[in-house]
Amino acid sequence: MSSSGPALVGVVKRDWSSLSSIAISWTEVEQPPADILDYEVKYYEKEQEQLSYSSTRTKLPGVVVTGLKPGTLYVFRVRARTAAGYTAYCPKFEFATVEEDPNVADHGQVLVVVTAAVGGCSLLVVLTLFLLITGRWVPLVWSISAWVCGVFSSNQTPRRLAPIRAG
Repeated sequence: MSSSGPALVGVVKRDWSSLSSIAISWTEVEQPPADILDYEVKYYEKEQEQLSYSSTRTKLPGVVVTGLKPGTLYVFRVRARTAAGYTAYCPKFEFATVEEDPNVADHGQVLVVVTAAVGGCSLLVVLTLFLLITGRWVPLVWSISAWVCGVFSSNQTPRRLAPIRAG
């Protein structure tokens, strides 16, 4: 179908954008001469119109375009389809996706490290409290020191330590 008649799409506006998506909507002219069946949205990276473009159809006066590149400027054109065929495209509107923030990835790594550190410290505190409350702290310290002294004394083979009985 070829274009016929004036553009029935008014101003195109960006509702929101993300790293890989842009949501746009538009107004219709006040008194369309015919019932609008659907809309075609043509979009492409700025400076790339001659190389490639994409299009999508929708019955609503708005669409979310996904699969876009972060931090990239896109050109959007919309036209309506009536029983008589497609109308002319509206003027060009330019909207950009959000740029990637390299610091956001670093925040995720910091969060993992902090969580692991807090978890490890919490485990040490719980273990220490358990040993202090049950009275096993002193025998454990004596056991470790005896093992260190026994293993690292000069010219001796390591000895096996007798089990410690809590008492």
